[in-house]
Amino acid sequence: QPFSTTFGDIYHAPDAHAEVERVFLAPSGIPRGKPTAHGFRIGELGFGTGLNFVVAAAALRRAGEQLTFTSFEAAPIAPETFRALARRRAARHPELADLYRELAEVYPPLLSGWHQRRLANGRVHLHIFYGDAGAGLSSLITRSQSVRVAPMHAWFLDGFAPDRNPELWAPEVIAAIARLSSRGTTVATFTAAGRVRRALAAEGFAMRR
Repeated sequence: QPFSTTFGDIYHAPDAHAEVERVFLAPSGIPRGKPTAHGFRIGELGFGTGLNFVVAAAALRRAGEQLTFTSFEAAPIAPETFRALARRRAARHPELADLYRELAEVYPPLLSGWHQRRLANGRVHLHIFYGDAGAGLSSLITRSQSVRVAPMHAWFLDGFAPDRNPELWAPEVIAAIARLSSRGTTVATFTAAGRVRRALAAEGFAMRR
C-alpha cells in the first residue's frame, strides 16, 4: 500500500479501486446516463498514484464518454516508482491494464508546471500541474479569462489529510475551485473535516456527509 514519507499518510485505503467508486464516483453520479456534450470534465486535487484518474477514465470509457481530467500535484511520485506501481496494478486488474500501461508510458517527468497527455486513442485528455495547487488553479483561472475554459462537471478533492497538508485545503484554494465550477458541479472528498466543509459551503456547495 503506497505511503508518503513526506506527509506521513497513506495514498488510499487498502481496497483502493472500491474506495474510488465509494468516495468519488458514486457521490458524483459518474457516469451520468447519456454522454455529455463535448465530454466530461473532472478536476482533482492530488494526482498521487493516478488511481482516481484510471478508475474514472475506465468508467466513463465504458459509458461511451470522453474525458478531460485536470489534476494538481505538489509532490509527484518519481517516474520509475510510478512505472513499478502501474505494472503491479495492471497485473492485478486486467480490466484496467491498458490504461495503467499507457499512463506509465506517458507519465510526466519531474518538472514544475503543466503537462498534457492524450490516452485511449485521444478519448481521454489528461492535464497535470506539478506544483502548488493554488498557483495551478490561478493559472487556469487566468487562462479562462482570455480563452473560454468550460467549468468542471465534478471535483475530486483527494490530497493528503487536512491536518497533514493544510495548504491544499486553504480557503483560497476552495474559492478557486468554485470559480472553475458552475451550477450542477459536484464536489466529493474523503475528509469530513469541519473547516473543509464550511469552506466549501461558504462558496456555494451544498455539503452532506
